[in-house]
Amino acid sequence: MKNILILTAGYGEGHNSAARGIRDGLRKIAPHDVHVELHDLFADTYGVVNDWARVLYMGMINRTPRVWGVIYRWLDRQTDFVGDFRVFFPLKNYLRRLLERLQPEVIVSVYPAYSHMLDEMFGRGGAPQYKRVVVVTDSISVNAIWYQCSADYFLLPNEVSADVLLHAGILAEKVKTFGFPVSPIFAQPGEFRPPPSDENGRRVLYIINAANTAAPELVRRLAGLPEIQMTVTVGRNAGLKVSVEKIRRTVTQEFEAVAWSDELPRLLRANHLVISKAGGATVQEAMSA
Repeated sequence: MKNILILTAGYGEGHNSAARGIRDGLRKIAPHDVHVELHDLFADTYGVVNDWARVLYMGMINRTPRVWGVIYRWLDRQTDFVGDFRVFFPLKNYLRRLLERLQPEVIVSVYPAYSHMLDEMFGRGGAPQYKRVVVVTDSISVNAIWYQCSADYFLLPNEVSADVLLHAGILAEKVKTFGFPVSPIFAQPGEFRPPPSDENGRRVLYIINAANTAAPELVRRLAGLPEIQMTVTVGRNAGLKVSVEKIRRTVTQEFEAVAWSDELPRLLRANHLVISKAGGATVQEAMSA
C-alpha cells in the first residue's frame, strides 16, 4: 500500500478541482494499492484567518486585476523563492507532523507555495524518501513560482505550457504532459443528453464567479427567458445565496439554485450551455463534459 499526500489550497477553485480529480482518479484505478490523503494546510492551520485571506485574494483578482497583474509579473521574474515562506512556520510544523504520521511515498503539490516550503524545510532536493510531484494548474502562461523549486516531476496540462518549463531550463525528463486532472466521473458513461430543442428543453448552467456583483441582475434576466431551464451555482457566498433565493421567490419561472458541491461534473454533463468565468479548471471540465 503506497501512501500519497496531495496538498492544495482554496486560492482559486482550479487547485481544489485538480486535487480532487487526482485523488478520485487514484482511488478508482488502484483502490487497494494506494492510500490517498488530500489536505488544504492553509485552511487546516489558519482557519478563519485563511478564510479572510481567501476573500481578500479573490476580491483583488476580480476587482483590481491590474494590481494582481503587477504582483503576477513580479513573481514571474523571481528565480529563488526559498525564504519567502519563512513566516508560515505554523503551517510547516503542521506539515512536518503530517509527514511523520503518513510517511508518504509521494507528495503531490497542486498549489505552488508547498514546493518552496518543502525546499525551506529539507533543502533543495532534500528528503529523497519523498517523491515530489508538482501539478501545474496554470495553462499557456505559467508563472515561475510553479517551477523554480525542487521536484521529481512537473505535470502540465498541455504542450504549450510544458514548453514554458523547457525553455526555462527544466530537464525534459521531469516535464510530463498529462492534461488537466478532471474528475473520473467524466469518463463514465452518462445519461444521453439530447440536443437542445423545444421538445428536449434548453438547459443552462450559470456558475457564478466569486465577488461578481452583477450576478443577481443576470440571474433575474436569465430567469425571465421562458425557453430555458436554468441552474445557478452560488458557491460558498452566503450573501449571494440570499440574493438568488430572493430572486427565486419573485420570478414566475422556476430555476434551481445549488451551493458549491462535488456535483459540478454531473451538472456540467446535464446542461447544454455553461455561463462562467473562463477559469482553467472550468474550461477543462466543460470540455470533458
